[in-house]
Amino acid sequence: MSPAPGEALRLFPGDHEGLEEVATAVTIGGSAALIIIGAILRFGITWKPAHVDLQIIGLILMIAGVLGLALSLLFMMLRRNDRRSAQVYEERRYSDPPM
Repeated sequence: MSPAPGEALRLFPGDHEGLEEVATAVTIGGSAALIIIGAILRFGITWKPAHVDLQIIGLILMIAGVLGLALSLLFMMLRRNDRRSAQVYEERRYSDPPM
């Protein structure tokens, strides 16, 4: 169910389990999109408007995409290291003796 316009989406305690993976995929996908759009502007378009340098804009987008990709991969590796260090301890107690 999507929220009404102007209303925030509410997350309940069990709803956020897969959000980190989705956020990482969106960040990597957004970085790849910046790189691709920048490369198209830098190398694929020969039209030159009067007051805008499309090649410079393409270069800036490619640099932003590479930086975003590097940061998202760095954060992804850091989060995975935190998950490996978590230890699960399970203890079972029985009140009745087994039959």
